[in-house]
Amino acid sequence: MFRKIFSVLFTILIIASILTGNFSCFVKAEHGKWIVDDDGVADFQSIQDAVDVACEGDIIFVKRGLYRESLRIYKSLSLIGEDMETTIVEANVTKFEYGVTITASNVSFTGFTIRNAAIAIAIWGGYGNLITYNTIIDNNVGLQFFYSNSNIIYHNNFIYNFIQLESIDSSNIWDNGCEGNFWSDYAGLDDGSNERIAGDGVGDTLIPHRGVDNYPLMEPWNEKRIFPLKWGGQVYYIMVLSNSTVASFNFNQPNKKLSFKVTGPSGTVGFCNVTIPKNLLNGDFCVLIDGLQSSYMMEQNETHSIIGFTYLHSAHLVEIIGEYSVGPKVPEPSAKPRRFRLLAVEQMFDSERMKSAQNLIKTLLRYPNWNNSTDEYVSFIHLLSMYGQNELDDSVKIFWQGSPSFDSIKNEMENFLAQASPGEIVIFYYVGHTYVYLEPSHGLVYRFCGVSLKELKEWLSLGGLPQAYVVLILDTCYSGYWTKGVLSDSTVLAACKQSQSAWGHMFDGHFTVGILGSFWMAEDLNNDGWVSAAEAFKHAKEYVETHFYEEDEAFKQNPQGYFPVLDGDVPIVLRDIVKEFPLWDTGIVSIQLEDVERVEPGVPIFVNVTIENQGDKVATVNLDVFCDGCLIGYSKLTIQSSQNVTMLFVWNTAGFYGLYLNFTAIASCSPGELDLADNFYQINKAIRIAVNTDCNVDGVVDVSDIFFAAYSFGTSPGHVRWRFDADVNRDGYVGIDDIWLIAREFGRICFP
Repeated sequence: MFRKIFSVLFTILIIASILTGNFSCFVKAEHGKWIVDDDGVADFQSIQDAVDVACEGDIIFVKRGLYRESLRIYKSLSLIGEDMETTIVEANVTKFEYGVTITASNVSFTGFTIRNAAIAIAIWGGYGNLITYNTIIDNNVGLQFFYSNSNIIYHNNFIYNFIQLESIDSSNIWDNGCEGNFWSDYAGLDDGSNERIAGDGVGDTLIPHRGVDNYPLMEPWNEKRIFPLKWGGQVYYIMVLSNSTVASFNFNQPNKKLSFKVTGPSGTVGFCNVTIPKNLLNGDFCVLIDGLQSSYMMEQNETHSIIGFTYLHSAHLVEIIGEYSVGPKVPEPSAKPRRFRLLAVEQMFDSERMKSAQNLIKTLLRYPNWNNSTDEYVSFIHLLSMYGQNELDDSVKIFWQGSPSFDSIKNEMENFLAQASPGEIVIFYYVGHTYVYLEPSHGLVYRFCGVSLKELKEWLSLGGLPQAYVVLILDTCYSGYWTKGVLSDSTVLAACKQSQSAWGHMFDGHFTVGILGSFWMAEDLNNDGWVSAAEAFKHAKEYVETHFYEEDEAFKQNPQGYFPVLDGDVPIVLRDIVKEFPLWDTGIVSIQLEDVERVEPGVPIFVNVTIENQGDKVATVNLDVFCDGCLIGYSKLTIQSSQNVTMLFVWNTAGFYGLYLNFTAIASCSPGELDLADNFYQINKAIRIAVNTDCNVDGVVDVSDIFFAAYSFGTSPGHVRWRFDADVNRDGYVGIDDIWLIAREFGRICFP
């Protein structure tokens, strides 16, 4: 009961915080309730101190913060973290200490992140303990049971732990009846296998995962989910606060509708609070649950609407329909000057203090496209360095943003790199120490210190970066992993193979010295006046492999490159100021559809899109095709200069129903492309997708369809009362056969 009350109260606090812009909250301690805050006014600043003082049955509320301690819970208590993402228990960065050890029974532990521990949570001899809403990440062992039974574990995230689970003579409950936990090593599908529901966010194959979880989650659990939605070149963020599993999130612009599926244990009450940007969806709203109108509460501020509603848990389809919706957007042209952006990060290189990022910046500032000395180019540079600002050379102090850490790198990714405009060239440079560990089900997994693979991929995929041209320069051990297509649209220059270490001396990595050497020595192989990513890599690879450790296998270093776009011909440094920026310019010439007026759902429709390379360089383009805002096809293609290419897209109409009018094609921009008006092309053509017996395309076969056909009864093409939709059997004549077909399916609900 307390958890339900807490969920409702916490929901109200979140809503109030969003509307007022004030995210702080105050909880007063009463008898049996204690507050812990590591840096504020509270009963305790240490969680363990609160545990030691509390009595059996007490509640300990832990506010956001980083708690570096190893917890021992030996009483029946409830520990509740204020926010799962930011209430962090970190045992020890060396992973020699336990995170949380529970030796009591009937303990509730919820709402925390536990990381960097030998064992994140160990339960020894306890029963009836509840472990929910926790993220257990980057530990040697995620969860350990030793002679412990009847404990309940669900809605937790087990991410990148060396061993996810150890269970010794223990039998426990791993779900709430329909949902279990998220496991980073789960490779199953949510496809409806085993007579289960497809698309509900719960895995249906390869179960039970690790022999215990019959309902593994497909995505990390969080009551507060942020769904980034890209539309018309802009990213909108929808927040869903819910005690249900939320999956299959979708936006249908023509129907002004957001939809998603919610799942939860039967017999309980679910809630959702959905925060929607007004510039995406606005006006009067209607909330449908499984097609039935539901009551809701709404609060609004100047920028967002917050819609709240409840339901009895099971599997439901939620649809939120607005009055006004964002329309298709033409990409806005990039105005001169052409833009370059660099985020440079330097950490420890084993035991050496590195200055490679500083040296990279100082070298780039010698060239006009980086030093803001001309109206043709503008650059933006940020530096995260283990050196303090006062320790830096004067020429780079202005770029210093702080020391590198998980939070600072994340912030720079999301708030600096994400400001990149279409066509902008973005470089992420990283020099520092990395490490490797064994994940039993995945083989070797390589991670940056403090930055996980998944997080780096997400940060580079949000906020408009796919419109820019991203180059990763990684002077770090095992960096060859990133050349395996992990980031499909990013150019990668890696210091070594994924099984090798990277080496350096005198404050510089060998690979970085090779990169800088390509600039100094004008390694412009194609004589276009620019040193490109591929040209810089070629020089650096030759430099490293011919100058260092070629006879000693243990110290061998073989740089690796990955060039998914333009064959790596992404301009980095302007060497010859007489030469102009390479001309990339692609434009969509036409969209052509087959001559159809109406098809039944599932019948394919063929769409031809012709695109032309109007520039003087080979171009790599992502081409997306939409019908009334719904993506119906996409392709990645390489086009030679002055070449026209016609791409055939087959639109699978299964799942579509109704009248569709607008067809749009959008081509991604090339580096420095200024003319973006023709990267967007739209035509209007009416196509009806419906079963033949639903003559008026209203989704139901009923008496209105009989009247529709009766109006055209006895007619054929050319007659004043002829209507194609009334000819159900498509024989060119509306007769009794058509009326009979409608009557045979009378009452049919046709919507998918």
